[in-house]
Amino acid sequence: MERFILKRVHDMNIYQIIVTLAAIWGAGLSTYIAIRSFKKEKPQIRVNLSYGSFVNGSRETPVFFLATANIGNHTVTLSSYGISLPSKESLFFLGPDGLQKFPYELLPGREFSIQIKKSSIINNLKSQSSKGIIKISGFYIDEVHNYYTSKSLKFQI
Repeated sequence: MERFILKRVHDMNIYQIIVTLAAIWGAGLSTYIAIRSFKKEKPQIRVNLSYGSFVNGSRETPVFFLATANIGNHTVTLSSYGISLPSKESLFFLGPDGLQKFPYELLPGREFSIQIKKSSIINNLKSQSSKGIIKISGFYIDEVHNYYTSKSLKFQI
């Protein structure tokens, strides 16, 4: 079979080889353009989960920061958020502690961040008999049920 293919290539003239290569290049280029335009139309949201402290005067509260950025070209309406647990369960929160309310329209090129009290997550995990170091990740869900998640973060209960 291999000998047959090589013989067929040797039988082609330069014009046929150029046309074949141009067809292959055109198919590859059109596939690349189609994938790129499909990605451009899809919402592009980046989510990050980190922890630190929220300082209010002399009072310091340990919190998780759940931040998201719209790096795409379309407005995305966020409808809920939460924390994913290793047990494949999720903790949903009713609303951010700050001034922002849901649903929240996240415009292209903009960021949105909320704080989740560390104690509320610890209390939920202890009620499930979780202990030690676990991995959690944060997520947002938009109004059309797209799910955007952060990388996991190790957390000591």
